[in-house]
Amino acid sequence: MKIFIDQYFSFIVIVIVINIVSGDGVRVWVEQGWLEGELLDLVTGDGTFNSFKGIPYAQPPIGTLRFKPTPILKLSDRIYKHFFGKKRIDLNSTKEFINYATYSTITYDAINFFLRLPIVENTVRFMYKFSMVSSRNVYGEKGIPYGINGAAHLDDLAYLFDPKTFNLTLDAVEFSLIDQVTTIFADFAKTGNPMNSSAFNVTWPLFNNNTKQYMNLGNNGSQVITTVSSVDEDDELNFWEEFYASIGYYP
Repeated sequence: MKIFIDQYFSFIVIVIVINIVSGDGVRVWVEQGWLEGELLDLVTGDGTFNSFKGIPYAQPPIGTLRFKPTPILKLSDRIYKHFFGKKRIDLNSTKEFINYATYSTITYDAINFFLRLPIVENTVRFMYKFSMVSSRNVYGEKGIPYGINGAAHLDDLAYLFDPKTFNLTLDAVEFSLIDQVTTIFADFAKTGNPMNSSAFNVTWPLFNNNTKQYMNLGNNGSQVITTVSSVDEDDELNFWEEFYASIGYYP
């Protein structure tokens, strides 16, 4: 039996695909040519990121547009309004930017990939969204200074393994959460069917292209809370689905 399991992340920080890195600069190839960027330090002081400045997002003020207000492209205006409303994109809108970056660079494409996995004989699919929060969320806690408290990409691994690099402490709450999470995935590994896990209080449904249901793994203190949701109930995914459909693009 072939089993595919996909993780549906609550949020990520920033993801960008890089082609060439040299020195303190970075070059990325896009359809229009090369983009030149630079390597900068994160404001948190614990990492770096690649910055690309001066990228035109509006029509250039030439020809009939000379000496007139530059119109913003309608498509980008729709995206901006949906994710940011009337807010400027700065540190005060970090939460909105992370939500935008999460769905535009990872979540939407990951869901579509999962939906397009070929279904052959004896193949089953399961999807989960990891939403648990505790002091083991070493990546998610980076968002706390910006009013963001949740699970980030890779945070679930700290409940399955011991990331010694981070020197995490272990209290009664964390021990209970780790015990439950490892039971869930150990049962999955033993049986190939997570619906048989003794750790669940609800049924983890098979993922199919009609219901698109998945298991949400959250917690209330030391107790793991499992609920069933559907991809179709996600407003951000629905936005991108409608957005692409409106321009005749079906990724």
